[in-house]
Amino acid sequence: MRDLALIILDIITMLFKKSTIIQGPSMEPTLFEGEMYYLNKAKNLKIGDIVVAEGIGSKGRVVKRITKITQKRNMKYYNLFGDNKNNSRNFVNVPESYITYKLGKPLHSTIFLREMRIDGNK
Repeated sequence: MRDLALIILDIITMLFKKSTIIQGPSMEPTLFEGEMYYLNKAKNLKIGDIVVAEGIGSKGRVVKRITKITQKRNMKYYNLFGDNKNNSRNFVNVPESYITYKLGKPLHSTIFLREMRIDGNK
């Protein structure tokens, strides 16, 4: 019953708040494929933040961690790397205009799935 309630809550919430679903293994072990996260405005970005960039890569939208910020002629550029060192495409000198969102909190169903994964590994 709790599972169904969380899924319904997430569906209703997704109608009113921007969210994304993690695709691929590039951010493991921090984020896992299929997990869902709220999205916040991309402001006050710093090294270590996980962001969504659009218009780069073959998928058009990627979720990566900021590893370096540089400023050139009043424009900020970001190096974006995945946490999975063995399976991640990385991007350097991504213009600020391509960073559309900062990753927010996980949706309720993601928290529940993580708990199940942890319990299943004990």
